[in-house]
Amino acid sequence: MNTNDIRNPLLQSFLSDSNNYQLYKEYCNEPTDYNRNTLEEKFKEYYNNIRTISYFSKAIRFTAQGYDKKVRSLNNRFLLILDSTTDKESSEETQSLEDDILYTSLEDYIQDKHLYDAIKSLTDNQKRILYLAFIKNMTDTEISKILNVTQQAISKSKKNALKKVRRLAHV
Repeated sequence: MNTNDIRNPLLQSFLSDSNNYQLYKEYCNEPTDYNRNTLEEKFKEYYNNIRTISYFSKAIRFTAQGYDKKVRSLNNRFLLILDSTTDKESSEETQSLEDDILYTSLEDYIQDKHLYDAIKSLTDNQKRILYLAFIKNMTDTEISKILNVTQQAISKSKKNALKKVRRLAHV
């Protein structure tokens, strides 16, 4: 039998190795149990190597895709001012103003469902403090001046809100 008659690509690849082809020819000429077992063992070894390579190839591919997705997400989320070009500056300023208009609450910035549900359970004051602290990047002192309370009250309220979010979101 000629290897060109075999249509299975896995078998063709296996028989393309001269040692494996020689074992196959020996089995065809003399079909003993020893020749069959030897050929089967070589094929099992070859097949396991193919499966292992395929597994690692897929694992690397999916890990790389996940990493790339995460990096792109973080890069889009945390754009640096120095990263922008002069052509985009005006459109980014416009986008920033639109974001301030569109996103007026902390919930608008949350993508994770568990975190979103946890944020929804906070009081309005806690949401406002977290919004000013983490979205507007304000210090506790600046927030205390806006809300007319002490810096310590802001710090305590923020700490309690974060503790509650961690507990409810399992973060």
